[in-house]
Amino acid sequence: CNLCLIENIEWEFDDLTGNKIKDLKEHYQLSLETGKQSLVLKEKIQEIEFNKKGFNLPMRPKPLTLNQLEIAKDVIDRTPIMPTQAFKLSEDKVFCFLDFTDVLQEETVTYHWYHESLGEVISVEQKVHPAKRFRTWVYKSLHNKQEYLGHWRVIITDRYNRILGSKEFTISASEENPSLTETVNP
Repeated sequence: CNLCLIENIEWEFDDLTGNKIKDLKEHYQLSLETGKQSLVLKEKIQEIEFNKKGFNLPMRPKPLTLNQLEIAKDVIDRTPIMPTQAFKLSEDKVFCFLDFTDVLQEETVTYHWYHESLGEVISVEQKVHPAKRFRTWVYKSLHNKQEYLGHWRVIITDRYNRILGSKEFTISASEENPSLTETVNP
């Protein structure tokens, strides 16, 4: 088995130390030959496992194309309603809406909901199916919990933990109704 880089650096199988070559530089053309088989790769390769029988290349598909990520008060008819970065604790839910294009195969995305002092509060996995356009969403229930006050960030990752996008928002205390809290002196 030979490993040949564009710079024409070659190693024989027996010259390789250990059973792995890690972190090959980005944009290298990699040519692997074993017996009658040969393979040329032009994508970023992070790890290649070698053994006497051949090689194993963990292939990662191109990241999903996330066209829109919105934090909103609701989602109706696959459309985010009232996108905002400011919520009141009295509101029931915070929606996170995603819009993907050109999804070639089924993928998994994870919504990571982080609070400034609580850390990761919840993570939710969701399938994204092959389609020219795929829209989906999840929501976080607030349950009027005082510990949810403050700054939040939702980070969307794929199954390889690549970050596809993120948005920040704030949850503040509910406003009192002034007409209920005013006292009138006769």
